[in-house]
Amino acid sequence: MSTTVDSVTQFIESFNASYEQKHKAFEDNFWATKMNLKGSSSDELTRTKNELDTFLGDASMLARVQELLKRSDLSNDNRKTLLIFERTFKCYIITDPVGIAMREELNRLEAKLAENRRAMKLGYTDPVSGNFVEASTVQIRSIMRTSSNEAVRKSCYEAMRSIGPFIAPEFVEICKLRNKLARSLGYECYYDMKVTAAEGFGKHTLFPILEKLAERSKGIRNKALATLAKEKGETALEPWNIGYYLSGDLSALQDPYFPFETAVNAWARSFAALGIKYSGATMQLDLCDRTGKYSNGFCHWPQPAWVSPTRGWIPSQANFTSLATPGQIGSGHTALVTLMHEGGHAAHFANVAQPSPLFSQERAPTSIPYAENQSMFLDSLVGDAAWLGRYATTKAGKVMPWDLIEREIRSLHNYKVFSLTSMLAVPIFERKLYDTPEEQLTVEYMLALADQVELDVQGVMSSRPLLSVPHPLTDESAAYYHGYVLAEMSVHQTRHHFLTKYGQIVDNPQIGADLKNIYWHPGNSRMFLDLVEQMTGKGLSGDAWIESLEEDVDELVVAEKKAYEEAISVGPKFGPKDAVDLDMRVVLVHGDEVIADSKALKGGLSEACVILLILTNRLVEQFDRALSRGHLVFTPSTCVIVRNGDIDFQIRYAPSLAKKPTGGLSIKASTTPKSIPKKIPFNPFLIPDKELLVDSDLLPNHNILLNKFSIVKGHVIIATKTWESQSSLLNEFDFAAAWKLMNSGDYLGFYNCGPLSGARKAFPKILQFVPHKHMQFIPVHPGEIPISALTAFAVEESDPFIEIQIPKLPYLHRACVFPNATANSDSATQDLSQRVAKIYRQLLKSAFSATPFDFENSINNNNNAGSSEIPVDLENRNNDGNDNAGGESRHEVSYNVIFTSRWMVVVPRRAESYDGVSVNSVGFAGMLLVKNEELLEKLRSTDGVVDSLLREVAFER
Repeated sequence: MSTTVDSVTQFIESFNASYEQKHKAFEDNFWATKMNLKGSSSDELTRTKNELDTFLGDASMLARVQELLKRSDLSNDNRKTLLIFERTFKCYIITDPVGIAMREELNRLEAKLAENRRAMKLGYTDPVSGNFVEASTVQIRSIMRTSSNEAVRKSCYEAMRSIGPFIAPEFVEICKLRNKLARSLGYECYYDMKVTAAEGFGKHTLFPILEKLAERSKGIRNKALATLAKEKGETALEPWNIGYYLSGDLSALQDPYFPFETAVNAWARSFAALGIKYSGATMQLDLCDRTGKYSNGFCHWPQPAWVSPTRGWIPSQANFTSLATPGQIGSGHTALVTLMHEGGHAAHFANVAQPSPLFSQERAPTSIPYAENQSMFLDSLVGDAAWLGRYATTKAGKVMPWDLIEREIRSLHNYKVFSLTSMLAVPIFERKLYDTPEEQLTVEYMLALADQVELDVQGVMSSRPLLSVPHPLTDESAAYYHGYVLAEMSVHQTRHHFLTKYGQIVDNPQIGADLKNIYWHPGNSRMFLDLVEQMTGKGLSGDAWIESLEEDVDELVVAEKKAYEEAISVGPKFGPKDAVDLDMRVVLVHGDEVIADSKALKGGLSEACVILLILTNRLVEQFDRALSRGHLVFTPSTCVIVRNGDIDFQIRYAPSLAKKPTGGLSIKASTTPKSIPKKIPFNPFLIPDKELLVDSDLLPNHNILLNKFSIVKGHVIIATKTWESQSSLLNEFDFAAAWKLMNSGDYLGFYNCGPLSGARKAFPKILQFVPHKHMQFIPVHPGEIPISALTAFAVEESDPFIEIQIPKLPYLHRACVFPNATANSDSATQDLSQRVAKIYRQLLKSAFSATPFDFENSINNNNNAGSSEIPVDLENRNNDGNDNAGGESRHEVSYNVIFTSRWMVVVPRRAESYDGVSVNSVGFAGMLLVKNEELLEKLRSTDGVVDSLLREVAFER
């Protein structure tokens, strides 16, 4: 008898091992193709998917399992495991050779469609220039939410609409073949097959639930649409406008409180405070959007968690991705919500403790709403005032003010029903699609059906067209979206239960314990509806969801303000610098590049959170080291805000600047090029101090150095490696270098060009003799730049790469805005830098045409002297940098350039200083430095003096 029992155990162990191997092979290929990694192959994805399907579709294995289940001497674990084997096999078994061939053909067709969709050149047409602007769906939808230019928004909507006709010819054939396969297996249609396999009930049980929810919400939806039209006008209901009117106004204001760089840290601290742990799991995070990457966040498990009778606990390995674009408004919020959502999935599946990996894999027979309930419950916390008061902070630690939270509640609460209807539209569309007779299912019918469902369910055309939703295209997520609707029902029901039971959800470790013990531990060994009833004491219904939509907005504001004030009072359980233990390994990647691995870091997860952006954090680390070793001088300053016109100027008082060295160190003759005059001081750009040199390999033509004399931590210089005049034009290579840095974080870049620009104040003697053209960068969030309120208006109202003037800037200037996208690849950076260099020269030419200076003649002269050779007139200059001949120096124009990843402003100069106050580029961004208290008091106490100062050193508009 014992031998027989042992043979059952051996069979189970052998099956589990085989399943693990095939599951991992498929998931590795799935990740590689979705992330567009080097060497990824749709053929390999198809092959491994077929092998997994064949393994799970082996009818002889099902017969063996059913025979074993007849035994009366099985242990509880063995019986439970054999039962999940049986349930799983029944989801995949196809015995008919024709059916097997259809499944394999579907795998091939789906992989081909995915490859074609990934290669689709998606983007929108600039309504002014007519140029095509390449962008992902994430970037396009972000522009639709934030751009105040309706023509741009409409063009973006048309780009989203273009996806349907692109995928429809292939997708129609896939739908027909899916239905053929399902009907050959005895189901009414493909949707019926998928929902039965995952939930244990068919479409005739599911859709009455969804239709009841749609009917109960219809009145709320109609009221919301009428209110929006009344408040914003009928055009607000256009699909390209509705998202903007609901979110555009607050996105920019809230953005500083969701820094991309701190998203991982906030997620980790928030989960730790809930008592959530990952039981030794490894998670690979790919957070940033890029060309060719799959256009939806997801979390998959190449290694499911389970308990092996012989190997013990097997921790999970998870791959998850988001589509954040650093530097883009909303990128930090996108990353954070995805971390909370997909991190919730990962926490759930990391804590399934059952005797087979089949209990903890995400496909059938795992219930879709069961899986989504966990992630959606946790990402819902980001909208709670109790969470925002603890975790929504700027990089400097400033908490989001209540005013912003209240404004969001009042502006969005009455429209939350739109989320419900957009969720409902997807499964209703798919159900109608698979209910359509084959002879009627054409491309034209599919496109028309999608439009009709949008109008019927959502009341208007959707800003996210149904055929742009990626889920229906692949078998893993097709006929899946109903799970989000059922899950949202359970989220509201679960939240209501916890608030009733505990009074608080955020930072309550009892929540993590209940989730683990009731929802997570069983895996798919229990049915979703049973688990919801066990947790909440009630059967699943939409009551809590509908009640939340019907709640009076004034009552909601009062309740949320109370929760916010309590959050502010107590603060988060773990601070930003606290070490948190989630019992996991985190590997941060960007495509094929590994950014950080917590296993390789002394600080583990906490340190990995800090190293999210390599270059930015390398700068921070090197700055602190150089300062501690005396290679860098940091001057503390006092910041005073002075309101002039429409700008809150930042006046920094730094008396120690008066002591800043003006000379340099002599260098040994042996290290000096023969062409350099002996009297020239040490050249910090030709032979950089190793303690200040951040990188000499990242950029082919430039070095990245820390500024030796800083009043802002992380002040960076990008200097040419060879000799180039500081009076020469910036070129595409300079801008490519700038974007390499700005892609790693938020920076204000500036270029002081010419003798009156403030350049010589940076290194008064050095720059007279060592012409290494250099740009400077200070780390600052775009919203914290004093002129940001004015530039933000320009960004929203203007098209990219078009010359503009920014209203209310008090000085003569020219400006332009850049696309809301990050250049993550070398080719994208090259293309962007070429366009930036072109518009930069155009702006200069236009700006100087309004001045007495001959820009073109001056630039031609300076560019002739801007090569890698030492200027010939160096020998004829005295130590003050003036020509010995006593005449004028070379004809040089002076100007300043200030720029971020979203805009650029150029300012012609006619004076270096006025009334004792020197001004360089950052002065025109609203940041001024003074060395004595008398000047500070003058700027602070005299109305309009700052505006006057800028006009005097520049020109009147």
